Amino acid sequence: MEQELQDLTDKIIKYADRSGVQYCDARAEQQVKKSILIENEEIEHVRNNEDKGIGIRLITNGSWSFCSITNPNSFEEIKDILDNTIKNSDYTFSNKKIKLIYTIIQLIKNKLIFQF
Repeated sequence: MEQELQDLTDKIIKYADRSGVQYCDARAEQQVKKSILIENEEIEHVRNNEDKGIGIRLITNGSWSFCSITNPNSFEEIKDILDNTIKNSDYTFSNKKIKLIYTIIQLIKNKLIFQF
């Protein structure tokens, strides 16, 4: 695997840590493919293809999030995706909190309070 790809994963984890996430892991993958087209027993062309990508898992406020990028060009490009993922995770958390409060209010209104 390219050192550049490994460096990007290190930067991602450090950036996520500074952004206040509870957990982050970044997994990089690189694939190199070679294909050869043969017609009438002659090689028509040879094609080399290289793909690389990074998958990122986060826990923010107890909510899991995932994002990925294929063939990243720069850390700035990844940072934008990471920021959006963290923002979406915060939104999910706030909605869960609202739903929980609503459920508690409904329980109280319906007098379904359990005593222990």
